[in-house]
This record gives sequence, C-alpha cells and structure tokens, in this order.
Amino acid sequence: MRSLNQENFAKKNIYHALIGQVPLSEAIYESEFPYFHICPSDNNLSGAEIELVSLFARESKLKSALAIRNQEKAYEIIYHFAQNPKDNPIVVITGQLFSFFSQLLQFHGLKDRSNKREVAAKIGVNPYFVDEYFTAARNYPMRKVSQIIQVLRDIDVKSKGVGAGSMKEDDLLKELVYKIFN
Repeated sequence: MRSLNQENFAKKNIYHALIGQVPLSEAIYESEFPYFHICPSDNNLSGAEIELVSLFARESKLKSALAIRNQEKAYEIIYHFAQNPKDNPIVVITGQLFSFFSQLLQFHGLKDRSNKREVAAKIGVNPYFVDEYFTAARNYPMRKVSQIIQVLRDIDVKSKGVGAGSMKEDDLLKELVYKIFN
C-alpha cells in the first residue's frame, strides 16, 4: 500500500479499479490512522457508470445477434471486440454467452411456456428478455444448444492458454461465432 497523496490517486483510484485498469488492491492507500485505508475517487467516477453499462450493452448486442442468427451483425461485433481486447475480455464474453445458452437450454426443458413471468423466473431472467429466448429456441434446437455450450467451454479453456497454441483472442472469437452458426 502506498501513502495517500493526490498525485498517486489521480492515476489509481476506485474509478480505475471499476473499469479494470488496475486491481483494487493498487487503488487502496494507507491513511494517517492505523487500520484505516482509503480507496479515493475523483470526477472520473461519474463516467464509470456509462463505461460499465456500455460493456454490458456490447455483450448484450452480441447475444441478441446470435439469438436471431444475424451472422453479419455478430461478426461485426466480434470484429469490434477484437480491436479492443482490453475493453472486451474474451473471458467475460464467453461467460456471458455461456450464461445465455445455459438459460436457453433450461428454456428448452420447460414444459409450460405460456406465462412469460413464470418462464422468466424459471430460467432466471427479466421478463423483458423472454421473447429473445423464444426466438433463440426456434433458431437453436436443444441438441445444438448443448453443442454450443461445449464450444464455449472449449474456447474458454483455449483463451486461458490450454490447447490453443499461438491462437490470438480475435481468432478464438471468430472460431466461437463460426461454430455457433454452423
């Protein structure tokens, strides 16, 4: 831990930790009081909400493009992800898609899909998004969803350096989307 001074915390504070530029431990400073540490902020913190929301929105757009089988849009989104790998970590992308396709698998297993609120509660999503699952279920049969989940697991392992050789993240993203559509 470093001692608190304005020069230090302008470069490493809660804002930088929230958007993933530094680990939280590097944004914590000692104070003049024992056992009392500070994680300061500055005016940049007000922009963190927008930056964080946009990260989730980008992943949501990929999920939506995949749900409706819009290949052109999906490849456009992963191209953007590949251009900005620090802002779009593959581990987060595969995690979000794993969650989506796991919920889609649960959706396929439901016997009664007549009440959207009940469906939403059973698969763990907001009722607003249930229509996306109806569309995705029409586009991806249960067997295909199971295959996609396995592909996501494989890409996740490769993204962590196991069995990927010298593959770059953008190649892994292209492989992921290709295997989802084919």
